[in-house]
Amino acid sequence: MASRTRFGQEICIGRGGQILNGMISGRVLRRHAGGYLVHSDELNAIFQCPLRARLKKEGVSVFTGDMVDLEEVEPASSSSERGTAVISARHTRKNLLTRPFIANLDQVLIVQSIVQPEWNALLCDRYLVALQLELEHFRSFICLNKCDLADNEQITALRNIYEPLGI
Repeated sequence: MASRTRFGQEICIGRGGQILNGMISGRVLRRHAGGYLVHSDELNAIFQCPLRARLKKEGVSVFTGDMVDLEEVEPASSSSERGTAVISARHTRKNLLTRPFIANLDQVLIVQSIVQPEWNALLCDRYLVALQLELEHFRSFICLNKCDLADNEQITALRNIYEPLGI
């Protein structure tokens, strides 16, 4: 990936030498060092991005999972570095989980150990209720971890509780 100037405007050249016109979009991976790490599928690269000052003034919030538009894209000079860009817009969210703040969820997988440490029904049920309240018509999954260390009775008891709920 390289960049060059064309008609006084910087453009990005992606894999295979194609010119990428218009906005480059990406998904926010996490907040990092006063900015955000954003992955662009178009460029197959991760960028360190601050939020444009205009968006800060407008009170636009950006969370993990948000789809954003990037401007002023500077590719990384080596494979061990990250490129830089500026977040210029946030796309409309499909959904938002508020604790922790995560946007555009497709599915949620709750992973919890049956033994070592022991199964915590309260914690699992809290997550399930919170998800149901915040994200209507959203399917959650439970992954029972360390099944090889548990008795068949423990596994069957948990399956009998959660499977009838459609989880």
